[in-house]
Amino acid sequence: CVNIEMFRKQWNVKSRINIKTKSFDNIDISFSRVLYRHKEIESNAIIGAEFRILNHIGYVNFNHNKISFLNSGTLGISFEARDFDIGGFVFTSPTNSINVSTYLIESFNYDKLNFEFGARYNFDKITPEAEKPNAKIGTIRERTFNTYSLSFSTLYELTKKVYAGFNVSKSSRVPTIEELYSEGPHLAAYSYEIGNPELEAESGFGSELFIYHKFDNLYFNINLFRNDLSNYIIPRNTGDTNFQTFLPIYATSGVEAILYGIENQVDWNATKNISISSTVSYTKGEFKGSGNPLPQIPPLKGRVGIKYSVDKLSLELNTEFAAKQDNVDEFEEPTAGYVIFNSALQYSFSTNGLIHNLSLNFDNIFNKEYRNHLSRVKSILPEAGRNLRLTYKMFFDVE
Repeated sequence: CVNIEMFRKQWNVKSRINIKTKSFDNIDISFSRVLYRHKEIESNAIIGAEFRILNHIGYVNFNHNKISFLNSGTLGISFEARDFDIGGFVFTSPTNSINVSTYLIESFNYDKLNFEFGARYNFDKITPEAEKPNAKIGTIRERTFNTYSLSFSTLYELTKKVYAGFNVSKSSRVPTIEELYSEGPHLAAYSYEIGNPELEAESGFGSELFIYHKFDNLYFNINLFRNDLSNYIIPRNTGDTNFQTFLPIYATSGVEAILYGIENQVDWNATKNISISSTVSYTKGEFKGSGNPLPQIPPLKGRVGIKYSVDKLSLELNTEFAAKQDNVDEFEEPTAGYVIFNSALQYSFSTNGLIHNLSLNFDNIFNKEYRNHLSRVKSILPEAGRNLRLTYKMFFDVE
């Protein structure tokens, strides 16, 4: 049995400077400081794993109006500084990382066609507290990455209510600290994690075809996508066990992969007070070349809900469902399908410049036992049963 103690403290500051010139509209500025602590306490009261993560995140966006044939766009720069400290019986090196990015997003129209272009450059430096040339997982050392991403999309107006489009992109992702340097048990995830300090950045090409209908009371969207990845970073169950902890060993590697699937969303305002919504998604992932299934690919899943709203009060009933997933990797367990039912009651009101939100959620009403295919603990622990949750939120209403 493992108990988890979590603490999170976050500060956010946002500002907008209005310029309102012929070419420039405004400047958006954001800064966040996030402190997260996580302790995994074993049944004998010993701390098996402890994580302390301090993040500083910010960006500055320059937003412009129409310039030549460009309708609008954003030029921005962002940064993230992360201090990752570890304790307990986890032997991953404490690590600092920094990311600096610059990006550009532009849009323009031609007749019934709308085009959007995006580009992003990233510099990442990941520095472990101490270099270990003879670590069991390889040479633990500082790594730097220079990556870029590009995207181009177009949207065509078939009618005033129906639109179709496609998107192509070249994407990249830098491996995380955990993927590079993990070297020990992660009890809450029921795994002994082995990183790979030789990992290169994840890279690939993606394409997406979509069509949506936007009527007065009905929104319908369907997306088809395909991603061809040359270095897809995944942790895989090796089939081995670490007998000191009796945890299955997961090792991280980069592989060539293909992912494709379909997504659908429907929102219908049936009456003034009643709305119905649904989402469905299906993804298939394969190792490129062999066609064998990738690990941790979700099954066909979705959600259907009905909501009644009047004045400041709303009541929602919804159901979540998933099909079985037996198209699995070599040492991955299949999962059965399930259907669960949830409800939510919400009341909102404002007083003296404050917005108050009170919600009562009743999840898994019929106490169904089910397992999430993406959870590593599914073999020993199902998802939560019947759960009642009361939440109060307060917001500042700033004009």
